Amino acid sequence: MDRRSAWVRVRRAVTGTDDARDGGVVLRMAFVTGMVLAGFVWVTGQAGWYQFDEEGVREARDLSAMTGSEEVQGRRGEIRDRTGRRVLAMTVPDPEVVYFGASWDVDRIELSYTLASALHLDPGEVLSSVVSAVEFARIKSHATPEEVQAIKVMQVDGVRIDQKPRRFYPNGDSLGPVIGFVSQADPAEEARGEHYLGRMGVEGKYDKDLRGEVRDVALLRSKGREGFYQDALGVPWELDGNDLILNVDAQMQAVLDGELMAQMEAEDAPAAMGVILDAKTFEVLAMSSLPGMDPNQFETACKPDPKHAAELGLPELLLNPCANKVVGYPFEPGSVGKIVTISTAIDDGVATPDTILDGHGGSCPLGGKMVKDVHAIGRVPLKDAFKFSSNCAHLDLAMMMGPERMLDGLRRFRIGRTTGIDLPGEVPSAFQGSEDWRKTGYRTAGFGYGYTATLMEIANLVATITNDGQRVPPRIAHELRSVEGAVVRTFDAGESVRVMKADSARQVRDIMRLVVMDDHGTGKRGRPVGYSAGGKTGTARLLIPGQGYSEDKYLCSFVGFAPAENPRIVVALTIVNPRIHKLAGAVAAPVFKNVVERSLPILGVMPAAPTTDTQMAVR
Repeated sequence: MDRRSAWVRVRRAVTGTDDARDGGVVLRMAFVTGMVLAGFVWVTGQAGWYQFDEEGVREARDLSAMTGSEEVQGRRGEIRDRTGRRVLAMTVPDPEVVYFGASWDVDRIELSYTLASALHLDPGEVLSSVVSAVEFARIKSHATPEEVQAIKVMQVDGVRIDQKPRRFYPNGDSLGPVIGFVSQADPAEEARGEHYLGRMGVEGKYDKDLRGEVRDVALLRSKGREGFYQDALGVPWELDGNDLILNVDAQMQAVLDGELMAQMEAEDAPAAMGVILDAKTFEVLAMSSLPGMDPNQFETACKPDPKHAAELGLPELLLNPCANKVVGYPFEPGSVGKIVTISTAIDDGVATPDTILDGHGGSCPLGGKMVKDVHAIGRVPLKDAFKFSSNCAHLDLAMMMGPERMLDGLRRFRIGRTTGIDLPGEVPSAFQGSEDWRKTGYRTAGFGYGYTATLMEIANLVATITNDGQRVPPRIAHELRSVEGAVVRTFDAGESVRVMKADSARQVRDIMRLVVMDDHGTGKRGRPVGYSAGGKTGTARLLIPGQGYSEDKYLCSFVGFAPAENPRIVVALTIVNPRIHKLAGAVAAPVFKNVVERSLPILGVMPAAPTTDTQMAVR
């Protein structure tokens, strides 16, 4: 029997007719009736079950309403200075007023005006948020304690106070570009499970170490929908991030900031930068980039202002509060670069401190132009040429070395490469093209032009000399500690590399000492009271991209170390476009003096009685 014949027999049995039309109608009616009967049986069964297990059903319904889950973010670790006692960055609760839906009989207009009055907001904007909200609307972030108390007292229906984590920086714009900031993740980062991320500086570099872990936690909710963690007991909650201890000393940082800002004001300068390194370990004890960014207000602080830069005729980077100029702004160092010239010449045996150089009376030709000196000298020993900062004499020394040796010396001190400091945004320096280098580049490099270097590279160069020719990558982070205070990880200085012979380094230090301690040295205004020191001044014309060298804008730098006999710190400083004085000896050297006098006592190095012997025999 085929399928069609079988279907006809079934239809006849169900409908009682052979007529296809009438049979179809009856069949559909039978199907609908069957579904109604099945629904009735199900309802009846449920009602019966409720009668027999009413308590179980109520319990299941209540449990469904009272349970849930919530994502918990561990605390982000604190950032502290080298003492471990001064907090530079911490996470604090940030009250946020939110609307999560009021009952149907609440007047939304009255509610909005009540909130606006308590929170000092525009009533129309609050009403728009409340009316358009389906389940949630953020009314105000960063509510003040007074506003929070007002909301609690009023007990506004459908409104609650949420405590969101907020990163707080107690020192404001001090160390701002170095520390960086934390901001909310963008949608793409949110999709990867991120919520708040460190940006720039230390916050960005050590974000994963500082960041707390995220965990989904089961909740029990009260009648008022307040959540209680269900698995709080007996379950380990190791969600908090590690605390980061820096090498920075908060007191020395305050000294560096204060002295740079005072000189900016005195010289009517728009920007400045500085760094203090430990002369042996290369630890970053302080770092300033002014104007600075307040990380508490990074949303507005990091907006560029090209119009202001154009008005002052300066590169925008120098005026950007969010830019860490110490590691991110390479510039031609000017006479500070003469340190590389004499270090290479002495270490390679090309010259000694007593080698006679020709200062050409303060004027010498180079590439069709005339090089000028502030101090006109003739034939003098290398140590005196350096003390007087003669461009012509150092050009003469560069010609004695030749282009290959000069380039090799710069590269040995990592000019043209980064220092390897543990901070993001370090920009490598650069040289002139090889053809120009062989023609005139190596000769201008002899007195600090023809290549660029960041202030960090300059400080790193001098620290190599104070460390007897051994170079170590500078470090800003010291160690990670758990919430309980246990050391999780220590950041070692890294591999030490021999750059120059120890005896050569000591000879260079003695020559640099003359610049500060000799009454005829260009850095005599940098002589600290009660301490000996060595250093070098550097006045360089500012190179404006696309315009060439400025005729009236300068970068005035000073780099030095103290005490001279047993260096403890290296200090490098640059004042951008001072308008009162134009020479580094008058602009930057006094800042070095003040920084040394106020910083060394913090390290336990107390001043000695002044000595009448202001000169030292050079080996």
